[in-house]
Amino acid sequence: KYRPQTTKDLCVAPKKIGEFKEFLQNGVRNGNGGGGCGLCVLVGSPGIGKSTMVKVIAQELGMQVKEWTEESHAGSHMLGADIEQSSPLNDFGMFLQQSWFSLNVGEHNNNCVVLLDDLPNLHDDKSHMRFR
Repeated sequence: KYRPQTTKDLCVAPKKIGEFKEFLQNGVRNGNGGGGCGLCVLVGSPGIGKSTMVKVIAQELGMQVKEWTEESHAGSHMLGADIEQSSPLNDFGMFLQQSWFSLNVGEHNNNCVVLLDDLPNLHDDKSHMRFR
């Protein structure tokens, strides 16, 4: 309801907004044909507007956002009449595969932003090795 809709509504330093917007625009302009897939890591305290900034700027640039949050991908998946339980790490792997396809082959290939708002629990060695 009160989520910012434009960059003017964001409570983020204008310089940071400009830098991130330029990063996204350069990624679209350069495309993935040359093997260039940009990675931008935004760090900061929870609630300062990192994810919101990504969504707002992507929307203004006409880009699709594929977002991963553990809550939005948790649970089970319906396969016919059966329910298949899957781990968050399996769900995350599938999300990354689908996102990679969208970025490289899909209809939105240079017009897509992948937003990882959190990562699955990687506290045990087996999960950590699978994640690599």
